[in-house]
Amino acid sequence: MNEFKIRGVVVREPEVRVFKTGAVKCELTIVFNGYNPKTKQYDLSSFFDVDCWSDLAEYVGDSIRKGQLIDVEGSLKQERWESKDGYKRSRVKLVAKGVKPVVKGSGNGPDVDDDYDNEEIDY
Repeated sequence: MNEFKIRGVVVREPEVRVFKTGAVKCELTIVFNGYNPKTKQYDLSSFFDVDCWSDLAEYVGDSIRKGQLIDVEGSLKQERWESKDGYKRSRVKLVAKGVKPVVKGSGNGPDVDDDYDNEEIDY
């Protein structure tokens, strides 16, 4: 099984690209604040690059903005390459199949300003 659900804050404006083939891709980065048992706060930040494709890419490009709290679900994809200086590199990206904003006061999540626990996301 290769699935994830995560809640995070968008840290850069989504970037939409349209390829010659007509495929549409949107890239964004989110930050997830994990719980730190030493400080007893949600201050362990992890940054993730997210790829969205097709209709979802267009939706995210039109609707999602930097600073917004969002729920994302999808799969993980590892990319591997060799750098110009000959070193093998890799990274894991999140490939989204669903993205939805966490709307303030909607009951589907806490406000962006509040500490939040990354509980299970219902889609």
